[in-house]
Amino acid sequence: MPRKKGSTSGRTNGLNGANSSSKGSDVEWKWHNIKLTDEDAEFLASSDATLEYLATCACELADNGVRFKIEPTDGGKSIRATLYGPYLDNDAVLVGVSSYAGTVRDALLACLYKFDHYLGGSFSNVVLEDASNRPSTRFR
Repeated sequence: MPRKKGSTSGRTNGLNGANSSSKGSDVEWKWHNIKLTDEDAEFLASSDATLEYLATCACELADNGVRFKIEPTDGGKSIRATLYGPYLDNDAVLVGVSSYAGTVRDALLACLYKFDHYLGGSFSNVVLEDASNRPSTRFR
């Protein structure tokens, strides 16, 4: 059903999706890059979690203020699942974690695993690096 003229899409404070990185936005993004180990990959490969179960988990996180996004990347060759939210209840800093895979199920499974296993289910557990102290690299 289309929205009525003048109504908003439900986005708040520019914190969802691409709005938060738009020009003029005062929201700072910090990505917590987590490289999965061979043991992690083995564990994930043996998981019997269904897409429906994983979607339910992501929706439960959304009820608790964690945002998520699933989208095709690389011209549809892979899927990226992203979880993100405010750092220590600071809406000016968003922390995100993401995973890539060939299917929605695998991307979401890996992203939820990173969030739960490595971050303890909270972005407040992330230790942010000061980018100004890091040497700039030519290739990333």
